[in-house]
Amino acid sequence: MINDIKFSNFHPSVFGTASDDHHYKLWDMRNPKGETHCYSASDDDLLVISFSHHNEFLFATGGEQSGCLHVWDMRMPKTFINDLLYHKQQVNQIEWSPHHPDLFMSSSLDGKVFIWDHSKTGEEQARHDYEDGPPELLFPHELHKDCGIEDICWSSNPSQDKFVASCDTE
Repeated sequence: MINDIKFSNFHPSVFGTASDDHHYKLWDMRNPKGETHCYSASDDDLLVISFSHHNEFLFATGGEQSGCLHVWDMRMPKTFINDLLYHKQQVNQIEWSPHHPDLFMSSSLDGKVFIWDHSKTGEEQARHDYEDGPPELLFPHELHKDCGIEDICWSSNPSQDKFVASCDTE
């Protein structure tokens, strides 16, 4: 079952899917056979795929029960370039910032929204900072303790670095 489908922000004929078969797929509608890449992305279902607004090659996937999400580069589709494990439950949304090239956010059933800075991938971290999360974790929004976050979005206004999150209170 396909859980999410998103078009590339750079290539109007390319879209990606995340599915229950643990794979992400990148499709090109110009290709008569359609599918361009089909790769195993996890040992669990994938719920979400999201493309960068600023880098034509970057995208992220998530949905594993562990709370892990992965950042990928289309030029090296077999191996993720970063795995971010800080959510305590599965990630159900990932959105790249429309205003900042390296920022994206993720939401989870754990009731948290995290803003990540992809430019910090590979940075070393002092041991005393381990509790605060990986170096890529820019901002943890943890005020929705009693509900899973169902949806997130960035403001489309370039003068505002704001986001909105909605949660399931059932």
